[in-house]
Amino acid sequence: AGGGTAIVQLSGTHRTHLQYVHPKPNPKIVQALKSNAKDTPDTLIINVRDPIDRFVSAFRWKLLRTCAPNDTRQKTKRGGAHMVDTLCEVSPEQNQILRETYEGNPSILGEALCDDFKGREKALVDARTITHSTKLIEWLDLLIIKDNSVNLPSLLSSNLSASSIGISDFMALPLETLLGSEKSLFEQHLKHLAHTLIHKKYGKDAMEKIMTQLEPSQRNVKRKLKLKVNGKERARHSASTYTNETPPVLTPLGECCLARYFEDDYRLIQSMLVTPSPEETTLSWENGYGDKKAEKKIIHPLENVHPILHKACSWGEESQQELCRSDLLSILKRRAHYLDRSVGSCSDLVSKTKYSRR
Repeated sequence: AGGGTAIVQLSGTHRTHLQYVHPKPNPKIVQALKSNAKDTPDTLIINVRDPIDRFVSAFRWKLLRTCAPNDTRQKTKRGGAHMVDTLCEVSPEQNQILRETYEGNPSILGEALCDDFKGREKALVDARTITHSTKLIEWLDLLIIKDNSVNLPSLLSSNLSASSIGISDFMALPLETLLGSEKSLFEQHLKHLAHTLIHKKYGKDAMEKIMTQLEPSQRNVKRKLKLKVNGKERARHSASTYTNETPPVLTPLGECCLARYFEDDYRLIQSMLVTPSPEETTLSWENGYGDKKAEKKIIHPLENVHPILHKACSWGEESQQELCRSDLLSILKRRAHYLDRSVGSCSDLVSKTKYSRR
């Protein structure tokens, strides 16, 4: 969940006009942003979900879409994404990967991604076929500075809106269910984002008038099985919408291996939370081994990221900014201890850790 809901809410319900890119980065748009091309949108909004949650959701969605040997749905060579209750996609290769190699269980694929797993090279290739699990660092590759000739201190002190890329605003839209809560603040983030975008385009008075007019219809908007996008009915991209089966629970080993597979994504999220000052290079918290007094600095932000990345939660009112930061921090804290490589391999770490399920 997240991408489809966001575009329906923002483009339909809240009347904001967005250029939607999904499920992989669009090379033409990326190049236009890099070159600061004329008429390129100057605001970049990205959904930020826990990388492991995103991977598990994408695995289950791909599994649902792919025809099983005894599938009774209508079979198609391509498509079915918006009618998975009646259509499935014929793909012997995907069926082999998802159902035979990994037994329909994302945890088995996760464990195969461990650094010390003998079949890791194949697992890396297989993981790339899970389309909706594209890494966050791939989405935001244009904000990673690879050119050693770039003077980062100079860039940090420059006017961000006049930077070398065609982006003046960068906004993170977190999708996170806080520990102890049954639902995320995603809908609330969406509403605040709509306020911010309309305010930016039309001004405060017009924004208040527009949002007031939309409020009555907003109460009648429910997340249904079918949603209309650009005049066409689209199904929600959520496996849980179509099946009542209880999904396999990630094993601690699979969870750890996936955390390390997505380590750069977590570091990128960390980079969104800290300022580029030398004092703020890591976040610390309990090490997860049952010792509440012990703290370890685990997640280090990525180096050489474009300074606009630090504006991820600098949109909306102060209360909204705090909610955004809180959600991003929650994503990091939940699985941070898996990235503590001083303990050794994931097998070593799991054997020493006491776990409590959410």
